[in-house]
Formats: sequence, C-alpha cells, structure tokens
Amino acid sequence: MLCYMIAGAGVKTHFYWSMKTSNGDPDLLQSRLDNIVRHYQNDHRNCFAGNDQYRGARCRTDPNYLPQRTTLRDPVAIQLTTQWIRDTQIYKNPLDYVHCVDTHYAESFNNSLLQYHDKRIVFGKDQYSMRSYRAVLDWNEHVDREYTSITRRQSATNPRAVEGHKVLKRKGNNFKATIWDTYMDTIFPAVN
Repeated sequence: MLCYMIAGAGVKTHFYWSMKTSNGDPDLLQSRLDNIVRHYQNDHRNCFAGNDQYRGARCRTDPNYLPQRTTLRDPVAIQLTTQWIRDTQIYKNPLDYVHCVDTHYAESFNNSLLQYHDKRIVFGKDQYSMRSYRAVLDWNEHVDREYTSITRRQSATNPRAVEGHKVLKRKGNNFKATIWDTYMDTIFPAVN
C-alpha cells in the first residue's frame, strides 16, 4: 500500500521530469528514475541541479525545502518501490522514451481545430479545407499569447492541482482582416 501511495502522483511527476530532462540519453533517464527512491529517502545529492534549459529541482534550489511526502525509511518499502520503478516499461526500455516531448502545442492546436470543426457536422472537402486553414491561422496568431495575470484555483476533485491558471489577453483576430484584404486584392488588384 505504501508503494502505491508514493507511486501515485509524486512518482508520476518524477517520471515525466526524468523523460523531459534526459537529453536523449537512456542511461541518464535510468539513473534519474533510480534516484526517485533516494529522493523519497530525503537524499538529494543526485537530484537535478538545473541547467540552461530547465531550472533545478526544488529540493536542490530552495534552501528552505522540506519534504511534503512521508520519508521512506522501511527497507521493505524501499525495496518494493525500487522494484516497482524498475518493472515499468519506461525503465526497461528507456530508448523508447528519451525523446519525450511536452504535448502542450499539440493539445493547443487540437483545441484550435475544434473551434472550427464541429464534430456533429459533416463538411464537404472545400469547407473542411477552409476551416482547417482558418484554424491554422488562428492558432499561429494566438499560440503563446501573453497573459495579464495568474489566478490560483484548487480543484475539489484534484487537490494537488493548485498550479496557477494564466488569464490570457483578448484574441486580436488580425488574421481575419488579413484574409479579407487578400480576398479583396484578388478582386480589385492594385493599379500601378
């Protein structure tokens, strides 16, 4: 039971972080996964210290860091957790997971497409293409949009999720004016 409690949300975060920061090196990925148990034993010597691309783990960068989870001291729990990590597909086949990429942009683009493609309506080829192109223009204009502030909300169903939510600036939709101008230029070409 203890192995499951530790292996839940905390270890999942460690797995994602290990894949993200492995730089394509399967041995580095495995060593970061092996370090999970040491981290929960409150031994942070091998925790990620940071580099140019990613900031370091809080246990290495925050001088006031205190573990939020129960520290592993029981040898049976340590052995079970280590065995559980080493039995995962990610640990057994690290070469398949070293090129892990954040899916934020794919999900963002999919959300943009869904604004223009109603799932309940079947479009003809021309209509589908036009809506796809508009979705691409919309996404290109608004991806990585600036935000005005950050609000913090805690979900009742997922109390761990207290991360900030960005309040984005309003969409400009300048691409619509560009489409209109391009269309009008084809009808009424500029005379030199």
